[in-house]
Amino acid sequence: MGEKRRVRISEAIHVLEKNYLDILTVYEWADAMGYSRSHFCRIFKKEFGTNPKDKLKAFRLKLIKEEIRKNPQAIGYEIAVNTGLTDSKSLHKFLYTHFDKNLTTLKYDLAVG
Repeated sequence: MGEKRRVRISEAIHVLEKNYLDILTVYEWADAMGYSRSHFCRIFKKEFGTNPKDKLKAFRLKLIKEEIRKNPQAIGYEIAVNTGLTDSKSLHKFLYTHFDKNLTTLKYDLAVG
């Protein structure tokens, strides 16, 4: 079995932007880059000044907000699959766990804010 070619860490955001439907975890992101998770976390923090988990959460939230802005009437399942999550349950869990919000609250915040 051949070893994956490592991608320069400076390309990490580009790799995420191109593959966000396939990258749900830091492990998957590190694998897409050709690194072990622990090594990826160390060099990512050094390069970008933040950890990849926080960057991944912020990126996913940005995608969710973009989907809501494009279609405020979109249902949870549609938003989820367009942003790389598996279903509406995973979308609701993501929003509540990381941002203490539900989809209705997020939609309202975007509408008034």
